Amino acid sequence: MATASRTFIEALRHFADGTAPISAFENVIRAEIVNGPQVVLYDGAEPDVVFRPELEWAFYLDMVLDAGPHQDHAEARRLAGSLAALLASVDTSDEFLTDLMALARWKSKSVDRLRAYAGGSHDREAFERFVERRPWPAHLQARILALPPVDVTRLAAYLEADNWTAVRDLLGAA
Repeated sequence: MATASRTFIEALRHFADGTAPISAFENVIRAEIVNGPQVVLYDGAEPDVVFRPELEWAFYLDMVLDAGPHQDHAEARRLAGSLAALLASVDTSDEFLTDLMALARWKSKSVDRLRAYAGGSHDREAFERFVERRPWPAHLQARILALPPVDVTRLAAYLEADNWTAVRDLLGAA
């Protein structure tokens, strides 16, 4: 099983639960960015650049932590907690990991809307518009739109609980 660095996961957990100061966490993020992507030679003539999940999230968290219009420390802590749970439960070589990462980024803005549709507060057309406007890959949007309302409710509950294995199983079977 290919897994994320324990050090990175622990740093995420400590930042998320408030036991690590922002400055210490920013150092972890910057170190991950400095390490950069991996260059892999599958074909000697053309190297591939591989962005590890840790690096992708380091870039995103750096943006959320950086002073400016996107700075939101509470959101950064929430994201760190979600990512720690995700990387601890899903193999980094899982082809669905990128999709799960996209869901994690938007989960706080999505859970209520998913529940509203499943509970009848939003009609199907509004639900489809909502899903199609998320910056999720088209195949992920199609999987979510294919779910019956009972599974949309389950998806919202799994997202809220950071139960990424269940999210993966639910959407992987859709």
